[in-house]
Amino acid sequence: MSEITVLDVRNVLATVSLDDVNAIADDESLFEAGVLDSLMMIELVQELEDRFNTRISNRDLTPSNFDTLTGMTRFLAERSAHGPAS
Repeated sequence: MSEITVLDVRNVLATVSLDDVNAIADDESLFEAGVLDSLMMIELVQELEDRFNTRISNRDLTPSNFDTLTGMTRFLAERSAHGPAS
């Protein structure tokens, strides 16, 4: 798979969020900004799994992995490079 970028993750987030995700800084907290909530998080995880052909477990759902676009990009890039954990 090609390199996963912040733009790739931003585009997936745009499919589940009603907010203008282009106005969000890469390192801005998506939860504090109100762009993401717990219900949208479920939908986002499903979209990310489909888009990047990976599996995201409940233990992966940490603030360092999912609070910012940068964190999600880093997490998904590492997952892509090493393959999904079981």
